[in-house]
Amino acid sequence: MSLRISDASSRLLLASVALAVTSGCGRPKPDDAAVTKVETQARADAGEVLCARGDAPLAKVCSLARAQDGHGLFLTIAFPDGGFRRFVIPNDGTGIAAADGAERAEVTTPAPDRVDVAIGGDRFRLPATIAP
Repeated sequence: MSLRISDASSRLLLASVALAVTSGCGRPKPDDAAVTKVETQARADAGEVLCARGDAPLAKVCSLARAQDGHGLFLTIAFPDGGFRRFVIPNDGTGIAAADGAERAEVTTPAPDRVDVAIGGDRFRLPATIAP
């Protein structure tokens, strides 16, 4: 089941993405400072993330939805044309990965405040924080 992200769930999602991607093992808990930073960014983002297809420049036009189950947090990032990609952040703390299909997601952290995810010809930039 997918839900549209509200500001409150967006904050938790972004904190989860950041901590899952930046942790090597275990299941980290976000600290108050990290959550506050993510909450501020989420309000500014209004539930949208940077995305692009092919060589197009990144633009904040993709919507974000999430669903949680026993396996982890599932993210659905939808393009304005209706196309979408699904990702999972497993409960085991291994980081973000493609949830569907045969293509693997390539994840990089070009800066402490962001995570770039590429799959096929699609690219996404998600906010990230590094836990102290």
